[in-house]
Amino acid sequence: MLSPLQKSQVSPHSLETTPLLKWVVSYCINPNCIHRENPDTESHCGNCGSPLLISDRYRIKTPLREPNPAYPCDIYEIQDWGEQEWGTPKVMKVLKFTTQPDFVRLFKQEARVLIWLRHPGIPQVEPGGYFILTLGDRKSLHGFVMEKKAGKTLEEQIETQGPISESVACKGLAQLMEIIRTIHHEGLVHRDIKPSNLILTPDGQVHLIDFGSVADRQSRSTRVGTSGYAPPEQLLGDTQLQSDFFAIARTWLYSLTGLTPLDFPETPEGQLIWRNLLPDLSLEFAQLLDDLMAPDWHSRPQSAQAILTRLKLLSV
Repeated sequence: MLSPLQKSQVSPHSLETTPLLKWVVSYCINPNCIHRENPDTESHCGNCGSPLLISDRYRIKTPLREPNPAYPCDIYEIQDWGEQEWGTPKVMKVLKFTTQPDFVRLFKQEARVLIWLRHPGIPQVEPGGYFILTLGDRKSLHGFVMEKKAGKTLEEQIETQGPISESVACKGLAQLMEIIRTIHHEGLVHRDIKPSNLILTPDGQVHLIDFGSVADRQSRSTRVGTSGYAPPEQLLGDTQLQSDFFAIARTWLYSLTGLTPLDFPETPEGQLIWRNLLPDLSLEFAQLLDDLMAPDWHSRPQSAQAILTRLKLLSV
């Protein structure tokens, strides 16, 4: 039987005549390492000595976003060489700022939520997917491994293919509201819904990612959010379940126009002025979007189910 290290050196396509060159590098997990790319045959980084086979099964292949010292977390594409996985691509999220208790608490909460929630539109973390790695300089890194959702982010799709139609928008919104209904049923709020946190798969399915800002009933007073998408009450530390609806509507407005919320003028009350840009949009769908992003959360629909009911009545 092959060891995890031997397995990680065998390409899952080794029986093919043409090797996949994208898998020849093992990337060092140490954020302080100055030369992080290593041959895939090595067990430890040639520069800093950190292990390249994490938890005896994971090899980091490439960053999914450019590493930045200002970010508390790094995100990577990896291969899982566990007994049942045999080179399966997955995603690893690694917390670098482990000396700050609030960051560690939120990071652990994100992992727990992704272990606990079960929905095909949410990336799954297995119960054993969380790990703590101590490096040679005694620095500890916290990390977890989750399912990799294939596809492009909504932001990437709009940038490359342009705005979507109303019918596509309605179908996608219904899929997202089913995910939100599951999250809200558990008393959780995502708090960071935006175009870069939605994955669209090749078969047209919507997936919600990045649960780093998720909050429960006891932790909704933290002020978090992305400018233009986070609602007023959330930025003031008074997050409600309806706060997610505001961000969803503004995300869908971006998908229909290609413009960010900051590109639109506002009324004195904080309502976006946008309908003149989409004159062919049905009045029912336009009104739903305006209701979802009403400045006062009391004026928004009160549940994901209420939104799904309205979507079913749309004839698009």
